[in-house]
Amino acid sequence: MKNLHEPVMVLEKNVMCDGPSNAPALGHPRIYLHIQTDNRIDCPYCGKVFVYANNALIAD
Repeated sequence: MKNLHEPVMVLEKNVMCDGPSNAPALGHPRIYLHIQTDNRIDCPYCGKVFVYANNALIAD
């Protein structure tokens, strides 16, 4: 599936996805994903990308 979402930067390796935040009526079942060694994971339902970044990588 082509990714239509901006990557979501997260501070934890366990994330939850229930669909696109800009269209909640078009969501999918809530699933929990675990980010592995490549520091990113794509939701298998909607393609949202979660990228793990530690505090040193996130700027205010």
